[in-house]
Amino acid sequence: ESVDHARELGALLLVVHPGSSPPDGRGDPETHWRLNLESLSEICEYASRERVVVCLENMPAGSSLFFQTPGEFLRASEEGMDFQVALDLGHAHTTHLTGEFLSLLKGRLRHLHLHDNMGDVDSHLPVGRGTIDWQLVKREIGPASLTAVVEANTPHDALESVAAARQVFSS
Repeated sequence: ESVDHARELGALLLVVHPGSSPPDGRGDPETHWRLNLESLSEICEYASRERVVVCLENMPAGSSLFFQTPGEFLRASEEGMDFQVALDLGHAHTTHLTGEFLSLLKGRLRHLHLHDNMGDVDSHLPVGRGTIDWQLVKREIGPASLTAVVEANTPHDALESVAAARQVFSS
């Protein structure tokens, strides 16, 4: 249904969150991974037929959600899944793998979620108010034409993030 809505709206892309293992740890992790991949593959295949670009979003550390590391994205690719990536930089920072996400998934990056944090929790601070290395982000992304959104807790924080992001990426 979300793919259909995206197509009808003429959206540039559709960001999809992956599934998870049960929070209580029940079941076989490999079975959960396989079922999640099957579901995501169905979504991606349908979206491709409908000419909608699907971007899988990386998830923050400390949860039962899949796709917290670049390795999981690479594994999905090796297992035949075709997808683009929505890199949530705040989520990547909670895993302390921002550089790896940028370098290993560079060819699949299509969309960014811009916000900051201190590397511990996904606090959605304005860009520049946390500890993300924004110069690294700029260096690794280069002049690529990606879409991006800011994620913020308040309208004021959103405006602050937009201004800071413009400064980072235009300097």
